[in-house]
Amino acid sequence: MEQPKYSWSPAVTALKDYPMEVYSGHLIVGDNLKGAYCYLPFNTTIENGLDQSTDTSNDMYSPPRFLDISWYSFTEKKTYTGIFDLNYQLIDDLLKKENLELAGFDDEDRNLYFNIDHTAKIVKVGLLPGGVVRIWVGNRKGYYEVGRYQAKEDKTIDWKDVYPDVANMEEVADAYTKDLPQEIKNQMAEHRIPFGSWERLFKRYNLLIKTQTTDKIEVMNIWYANAEQEETLYIADEKDIRKQQGIPVKINLIWRRDDGQRIVAELVFDQEKMLDLFKNISEREDLTLTIKVDKTADLDVQGKGLLLELQSPEKSIDLKPYIKEQEMYRSSTQFPASAPHKTVVVPVYDYE
Repeated sequence: MEQPKYSWSPAVTALKDYPMEVYSGHLIVGDNLKGAYCYLPFNTTIENGLDQSTDTSNDMYSPPRFLDISWYSFTEKKTYTGIFDLNYQLIDDLLKKENLELAGFDDEDRNLYFNIDHTAKIVKVGLLPGGVVRIWVGNRKGYYEVGRYQAKEDKTIDWKDVYPDVANMEEVADAYTKDLPQEIKNQMAEHRIPFGSWERLFKRYNLLIKTQTTDKIEVMNIWYANAEQEETLYIADEKDIRKQQGIPVKINLIWRRDDGQRIVAELVFDQEKMLDLFKNISEREDLTLTIKVDKTADLDVQGKGLLLELQSPEKSIDLKPYIKEQEMYRSSTQFPASAPHKTVVVPVYDYE
């Protein structure tokens, strides 16, 4: 049977301001729990935010079937453990997904080249308060969630192996959390960490991302509140479709002016405002996020670049009040506007 041709590495992530540390973590690729595995990063504090991660350099060539993990939550002062049967087929499908990316323009043959690459994928394990585990598969061009799991508190693990010179893990936790924001420290002191409140980040909506052909958009990257990310490469004829999407929190796109100059327009939404907005929208409604380029905006001026409107069957909402940062500047990518397209395949490691 032909083996998959891709490679991936393990990674771990956690919410910003709710630090975690992995005691032992394995993504197992065999048919049972005694199969081959790779390590998740351990002996390091994980706290950068769900859209970031700490990776290892392991290259694996088969999809993981199980996750076996134990970790410490510093804000809760608890150790959690879980063994989870993963969605093997979904993970395999995403790892096989082609990454189409611009490779460059050849001045001699006047062709615009793209790479099709299956390598450099990440299987990312997210650790949240309350023992919640979420898993994504992707790379820098896109991340997709593949599962949510619930671990149990484990009081049998002896962290002396990791911290032999301290009396207990509570002492370690105090050291790691002393510089957290006061709001988080108050939650700890008053035993009111908002368990379950993060579930709102992971809601999905029937969302269509709509752009204007006349805006000459070539590349668009959107980040979502559920830590998913998706890049659309319009110059390779990719099209937007309506699908189950998370709440948009960041948009970055490259478009072309009439004089051929490539421009980057990007914005960051106020996440709390966006979460509040979508709280009053049904997950069953058909929504359209219309994105237009503001061609009258000056370059290098904060607060300019994109015009956005969220439309439902009943109303339209101007999203300008929900934007926290916005700017527009020249792109460093400057291949000719009329360049023909040609795709080449990048060799990948053949699994043995």
